[in-house]
Amino acid sequence: MTDRSDDGSSGGGQVALDHRAYIDNAPVGVFVVDAAGRYVDVNPEACQMLGYSRDELLSMSIVDVTAADVEGDPSSDAAFFRVTHDGRAREQVSLVHRDGHVVEVILDAVALQNDHYLAYCQDITERKAYERELQTQQRKYATLVEQSHDGVVIITDGRFAYVNRQVEQLTGRSAADLVGTPFQTVAAPHQQDRLLDRYRARIRGEDVESRYDIDIRHPDGGSRAVSVQASTIDYRGETAVLATLRDITERKAYEEMVREQNEKLQLFNEIVRHDIRNDMNVVLGYAELVGETITDPDARAKFETLVERSEHVVELTEIIRDLTDVMLNEPDQEAQVNLVTVLEDVITDVTTSTALAVESSWAETRVMVTADDSLGIVFTNILTNAVNHNDTDQPRAVVSLQQSAEAVTVRIADNGPGIADDKKERVFGRGEKGLDSPGTGIGLYLVERLVDGYGGEVWIEDNEPTGSVLNVRLATA
Repeated sequence: MTDRSDDGSSGGGQVALDHRAYIDNAPVGVFVVDAAGRYVDVNPEACQMLGYSRDELLSMSIVDVTAADVEGDPSSDAAFFRVTHDGRAREQVSLVHRDGHVVEVILDAVALQNDHYLAYCQDITERKAYERELQTQQRKYATLVEQSHDGVVIITDGRFAYVNRQVEQLTGRSAADLVGTPFQTVAAPHQQDRLLDRYRARIRGEDVESRYDIDIRHPDGGSRAVSVQASTIDYRGETAVLATLRDITERKAYEEMVREQNEKLQLFNEIVRHDIRNDMNVVLGYAELVGETITDPDARAKFETLVERSEHVVELTEIIRDLTDVMLNEPDQEAQVNLVTVLEDVITDVTTSTALAVESSWAETRVMVTADDSLGIVFTNILTNAVNHNDTDQPRAVVSLQQSAEAVTVRIADNGPGIADDKKERVFGRGEKGLDSPGTGIGLYLVERLVDGYGGEVWIEDNEPTGSVLNVRLATA
């Protein structure tokens, strides 16, 4: 920039020497133009901003570096026009860099002496790019919110500030009707005070539940069950609540239907476990007394059939009990049990009540697996099947364990007739029986369902020289 004149005053396009260092080191571009818009002085930052040398810029005018803005207005020309008429201008203008890219700046211009003008230009190109990207993202998110299958609301000062189209469908009211109304009024009357208390606590920053269910009243007199997930956000400079609303009316109806069915199933279970079982125990008790008086061989054979069938009814009540327990209670995948203890208890019970002879061996007395108290049902049914499906004079089974770092496999090998390959998977379906056994056909179905619930696996292999090996793999705990 130029020096002072001999009399100490500065010319129209000149800048006093005591301001020289400040301008040359200014972090913004400084331009001085004459009345024709030609550059008469520039600082280093202005040269760097536009990619030209000082000499190059001093041979150019504002027209040479002006870009039409997004509205097509030659913005720096407009700013120059304003400053020449008003003596001052502040505009956002677009300049063109030497390599052709647009440089967006905030221009502050003032009139100097002798029809010269001083302009400070702050580069805001990066900021404008960020703002455009932010606007793009906001439009994208706004579209996603409007197209969401969930309702979305923003609540400020206890009133709806925004609702999307799905909320209109949930409430049966338009956005124009909802915005500005107290948000809790869309809920069932008995829930409104609780909703308002929860909202106020959330705004205060207190720790309140973020998920809960409400019933939304509909103008037609009906209601919709809705699951709400709420959190706080900054909305237009103030703390607000953003909530998503998911229609769970059908799910609630299904849960109620399942609850009613479970109640009926539980009642059926109680009848089977108590009334029928107790009556059959009475029958078997009297049968034992009557059996002592029967001497005729033909009558004895018929009597033994009667006792056998009665015992089968008792067995059936036990299996129905187990099946009902499995259906009403999902396996606890977090529970842990000692597999060896379960096996030893089951083996004792089965060998005491049946003719099955069992050999068992394991190296450890404590093998913890992921399962719950129903695990005994699995091995009881497997060993019972080893008896019921066995056509030998002496049913036998060998129980062993194969352990790895992550799982343990229980192998139960019997000496029965074996299972054909095409039935090895089908036997785990409900109603499957083997040979002409007296089994109920649901024991192995229970086995598969329970083991699957524990995250385990069950399968059948052939035993040598005869029989089957039923494998149960469980995760170690």
